[in-house]
Amino acid sequence: MTVELKNEYLTVLINEAGAELSSVKSSDGIEYMWQADKTFWGRHAPVLFPIVGRLKDDQYTVAGQAYHMGQHGFARDNDFTVVNQTATQATFELTDSRATREMYPYAFRLRLIYTLTDHELTVNYNVHNPANQELLFSVGGHPAFNVPLADPAGTLADYKVTVAPRKVYAHIPLQAPLNDAANADDFDLTKPLALSRDLFKDDALILDLNHHETTLRTCLESFQEYSQEG
Repeated sequence: MTVELKNEYLTVLINEAGAELSSVKSSDGIEYMWQADKTFWGRHAPVLFPIVGRLKDDQYTVAGQAYHMGQHGFARDNDFTVVNQTATQATFELTDSRATREMYPYAFRLRLIYTLTDHELTVNYNVHNPANQELLFSVGGHPAFNVPLADPAGTLADYKVTVAPRKVYAHIPLQAPLNDAANADDFDLTKPLALSRDLFKDDALILDLNHHETTLRTCLESFQEYSQEG
């Protein structure tokens, strides 16, 4: 089942399966989300929980017992329950079950709250620990954007990513399918990052950003912003 949020600027669709954002469309028909062409990648914006990335040999040990879990965890492959919905906000919930405890021996409540305000869609991730024990987890989003957006003649090279604050960040290389955190190097994001297919030839680009703001822009927008600031 799909939940719709709508205002005068945007129409948003979210699937109960995985609480996955599947469409963000403007009032003039621009679709911002990748439409899950299975030829390339059959997802839109999967929710990553209770791990982000992949475990060595797809397994880990808790209190001497081994557990098996695939890449990015299981939330993206489970149906969420809609616990609250208005015209511009919806809350999706996933809780532990017998099936999840076979992979992940913890009680949990994961909620995603989608809120539409004017031109902006906000996604809040809330993880609640109902038990009297430490809850180990990581959580994240994996949104794919429909670049190029409005211009069918456009290319990936027409877009850049800006990160604030602008500085040099730690880059964690990949020894696919695992990361090589022990050999982190520097990655300069003091200026916009030009997008290209070669940038992702080794799969994901992993950066230690901590608290930051990331923006996808056209080259013209990036040039104007940085020119105005000198």
